[in-house]
Amino acid sequence: PGATAGGWSDTYEQLEETMKDHVKAVLPENVAEHVTIHLLLTPVLLGFSMIVLIAISMCDWKGDSNSIDDEAKPGIKPWSIAGICALTSYRFYTGFLSATWMPYLLAMEGAELTMERQSVFMGTAKLIYGMSILMNPMFGLVGDQVAVVSRWSGRRLFVLAGVAVGGLGIYGCLVAVEIHSVRWYMIATVLWMLGEAMADVTTETLVPELLPRTQYQISSAIRALNFLIGGLIGYACLVWFRH
Repeated sequence: PGATAGGWSDTYEQLEETMKDHVKAVLPENVAEHVTIHLLLTPVLLGFSMIVLIAISMCDWKGDSNSIDDEAKPGIKPWSIAGICALTSYRFYTGFLSATWMPYLLAMEGAELTMERQSVFMGTAKLIYGMSILMNPMFGLVGDQVAVVSRWSGRRLFVLAGVAVGGLGIYGCLVAVEIHSVRWYMIATVLWMLGEAMADVTTETLVPELLPRTQYQISSAIRALNFLIGGLIGYACLVWFRH
């Protein structure tokens, strides 16, 4: 086991050196020195996760999922509580985000990147967030049209696209903080908020489309509970990792 661990360590170090050489050859020196192997591997992990999600969605796809009219599907079966929790689980992320990024992490990143202009930094980021909310109706309309004409479930495609764009934006913010670039942070925030808006407006339509009317109330309660638990865990993480 010790020899195996040593072999893996040597391989990791060689991979890190090789990737650093490629980064130095492509990026400016002042940027390349802030890029670590963990930042470089993040898009790979995100891409692999997206491939897994698409594969699972493809396996789960049904040819009659094009219709978004509840009346055209009179035989909707009730879902289990676990299934409804999974269907509304995106609210957990939004609760976690509202408890961490908006009130605390954004302020810390503003202090790190702009120092005396922290309030301008926070106001700009929150303005981007507000503008993305205003685009929700447009994304909802486009999502409805895609769900009608798409042969491959339009709702899933929209959720996957939103998660992919949002993940790319989060990664961009991480890199921007590493290289101390306010401009790239705001560009990444635009991507992040657009992806979140795409995914958020689509997940909001899943409950009325997939659940019978008798489960609307329980789904609303579980959705609110997911948001609450996400917020509580977010605040707990802030307390736990405060140093």
